Amino acid sequence: MTLKTNIALEGEELRFQMPEADDIISPENLSTIEFSLKAVPEKPDIASCKEVPGLVGLSKEEAESKLQEAGFKAGEILEKESSTSQGTVIGQLPSEGSLAAPGAAVDLIISKIISLKVPDFSGLSLEAAKALIEKSRLRLEGVKEKPSDKTPGIVLAQSLPPGSEVSVGTAIVLTVSVAVFKAPNLLGLELESAKQLIDKSGLLPGSIKEQLVSSGKPGIVLAQSLKPGAEVEKNSKIDLVVSAGKIGSVIEAPLNTFPETAAKEPVNKILSETASKLQPETTFKVSGETPSTAPLETQVKASAEPQVRAQAEPSVKPVPNLVGMPLEKAISLLGAQEIKAGTVSEAVSTAAAGTVISQNPCAGSAVDLSVPVSLRVSKQAPVTQLRSNTISRIKL
Repeated sequence: MTLKTNIALEGEELRFQMPEADDIISPENLSTIEFSLKAVPEKPDIASCKEVPGLVGLSKEEAESKLQEAGFKAGEILEKESSTSQGTVIGQLPSEGSLAAPGAAVDLIISKIISLKVPDFSGLSLEAAKALIEKSRLRLEGVKEKPSDKTPGIVLAQSLPPGSEVSVGTAIVLTVSVAVFKAPNLLGLELESAKQLIDKSGLLPGSIKEQLVSSGKPGIVLAQSLKPGAEVEKNSKIDLVVSAGKIGSVIEAPLNTFPETAAKEPVNKILSETASKLQPETTFKVSGETPSTAPLETQVKASAEPQVRAQAEPSVKPVPNLVGMPLEKAISLLGAQEIKAGTVSEAVSTAAAGTVISQNPCAGSAVDLSVPVSLRVSKQAPVTQLRSNTISRIKL
């Protein structure tokens, strides 16, 4: 409250002079006094007071329990270095036998606690466990989650064994339950259907790899990183392996071609490297000018791209069997027979990479020397890395 009044000193007493209703006093001559009013509780009747029990020598927990039974409560708890066992009450205020009103607080002085026994947190909610950790003078370092059928947020395990003795402030990690998410069975599903099922299951799609198969259409799930039915955490990633096509499918684009008048650089390289392996009667010459009488000659012009021109008298010869030979050797043999090498394509095969697996025309066919022989060579299948627990489910 605020009061305007005139203050006067009479002798050693300070007096307040309240103005009359009709007095005219300048505000500058008045002082402002601020004060508050409150009800004063009645002093408890001495008859209702109780004696404070003796607590010295008891443990902190025992002292708190005894105070509650006597109608009091524990007040401030102080720690002090002492030779007495840790946590033992070595002093109290009010002292033993003093009278105090019911419900009054009794302060305790206990010997300093340096170690403690770890409580059992199993079955408690996370919030209750946190409160007990603080009360027990431990330090919560982290919380792990584990899928469980129990109510989410319940403590399943703890890093410190219950009942073990540790120092004050020791860190503890709790494992709490989370909702169960099970990995769906995606084997045999189309990729898009598998993605939709992953999303509905509370998981996330991971990496997607491709695997060649002996039969079936592409885009079918062959393997998955998480075992169907496995309990996992929400938003866990699941990797997939899907079919990419059949083994043995031919690559449409030709690897290299040998047209009648010119050859691309990779083939020129093969021919030039194998020139020394041809039969004695076949000669390769590389120069600015080459005699037109040579049965097969390679011309390299300084001002133009390297070219391969074959000149031979028209005749018919049987095509040799080239299947099983390395590409380099097959081209050398065709050159020795004065037969042209045609289109070279690739196909996935179990044969060593670069081995001729088919030819057209076939071996033994009589062809004009102007007709090129097309070759198909093997190509190694791409290697797909799979996890060990999924390899057994892939059937090729």
